[in-house]
Amino acid sequence: MKKRIILTLAAILAMAANTYAADTPAAATAPATANEAKPAAPANDGAAQEKTVANPMADLEYSDAKECHFKTPDGGKPLPVIHALLASRGMNSNNQAQLLIALGTTIANGCDINEPDAAGLQPLNAAILFNDAEAVQMLLEKGADPYSPIHKADSPIDGMNSFQFLEKIQEKEKARKNGSPRDYSEVATALQKYR
Repeated sequence: MKKRIILTLAAILAMAANTYAADTPAAATAPATANEAKPAAPANDGAAQEKTVANPMADLEYSDAKECHFKTPDGGKPLPVIHALLASRGMNSNNQAQLLIALGTTIANGCDINEPDAAGLQPLNAAILFNDAEAVQMLLEKGADPYSPIHKADSPIDGMNSFQFLEKIQEKEKARKNGSPRDYSEVATALQKYR
């Protein structure tokens, strides 16, 4: 089971490679294009072929025994697995079940559910940013603290809790000039239960 979760995690993270840089709420409104799975060429015997996934993170290693962080190729601060999972969901709406399984496993391994990333966002805030109501609900059920402040010096989101952060995102969405604003009502409903 663990091996299958790791393989699923690797496939999900392949989509997230080089895209998670949630510096401000506006940064997530247009995530970068991810590598997508491409079907293999059909075999001569007509047998069905499995999809193959380009995995730019194949050489990635965990940096800790609990498997909560990945070593980064540049040797910088390790990347929290929970954040990488949430970033991958922000780019691909077809992997929700895999994401929730991998998130549950990562949390069960003892990973810090409130650990901020390099941008100062806790996993709950990343799920809010990516408009993922199911992940928001799961993180809250597992003990994420919606009142924990964001620590992002010299940023308008510094010191905000998850409720304030969602309000800021909704304000930015309403002010969008190109395209229609994204609807965060499901995230708001999930979050309101913990107010």
